[in-house]
Amino acid sequence: MIYQIKSIHEEFKTLSLDPDDLFNQVPDPDDVYKILKQPGTNDSLLSVWKNISSSMRDVYDNNPAKPDVSIWLFVYLLVNQKAYNALKDHLKESGEFLPLMVDGEQMYIFNCLEYGKEDKDLCLTDYIDGIACGLKSLAFDEDDTKDKVLFKSKMQGGNRLFGSDKFKQLCDDNDLRGLRYDEDLVGVF
Repeated sequence: MIYQIKSIHEEFKTLSLDPDDLFNQVPDPDDVYKILKQPGTNDSLLSVWKNISSSMRDVYDNNPAKPDVSIWLFVYLLVNQKAYNALKDHLKESGEFLPLMVDGEQMYIFNCLEYGKEDKDLCLTDYIDGIACGLKSLAFDEDDTKDKVLFKSKMQGGNRLFGSDKFKQLCDDNDLRGLRYDEDLVGVF
């Protein structure tokens, strides 16, 4: 089973790191643009990601917990030290961990650099008034994704994060909280 990985904003805080924060912390504006364009370019960010810090915020004002794992900007995995220790060996081949101080706590952004091959026979483009506006359905090639843990979709523009049963099981086995696993691979919410 493949899932679209999403945060649970109702129960857990979310990372409060926006473009303005990056402009204030990254000296070269070109490096900030490289970070913001990364989902489309799939470039490594190790050379430009230096000494970034942020905080967590409560989206719904109901005093939620800090997550062990969550999603930042739809495509990056945010992990605390516990999650980093549990996931690093399983994810290191498919991306890079970028250090991040969050409210004084060491955390990491996982920048996934791996794509899953889509099963194009099962993918449908959505059209409105004859103009393509995303996907109506998305499916992945089972042979290609059977050994992958986390990956992105080129057809989805690299702007969503997908995980396998193996990823879900790793999170469950290590009691990593903060994510939901949506079987609707094109669903926005």
